[in-house]
Amino acid sequence: MPEKVDITEKHQCSVKVWDDRSFSWQCLKPAKVERDGKWYCSIHDPEYIKAKNKAREEEWERKVQARNAGWERDSIARTAYDQCLLINPDNPLAVAENIGAIYEALRYIASCPSVVQGDVIDIAQKAIAKIK
Repeated sequence: MPEKVDITEKHQCSVKVWDDRSFSWQCLKPAKVERDGKWYCSIHDPEYIKAKNKAREEEWERKVQARNAGWERDSIARTAYDQCLLINPDNPLAVAENIGAIYEALRYIASCPSVVQGDVIDIAQKAIAKIK
């Protein structure tokens, strides 16, 4: 929390700034706030810098999460395409377009042991279990 400032007294920012040729000098901006006995302008205020850095880190984290989500979507799409290609190498798109129908058929087969016999029911039930 900023300490009370005597508005009749003017202060200069206490931060040392550097230029691109390695020269340094005290910041020339008027001080606005005193923290721990030092005066700071609005740019060099440690609280302002913390808030700015936190906002920058949060934005960076959002971008990283968005990028990772994109990579995950790409990975899912590649895996789905590869599996569709294994089922029907001539027309993997037909498999992809009918995945819902294939799933419903498997559910039907798995739920009708009196109609379908043998290992077919086990295979259908295992296939359904893998995607739930």
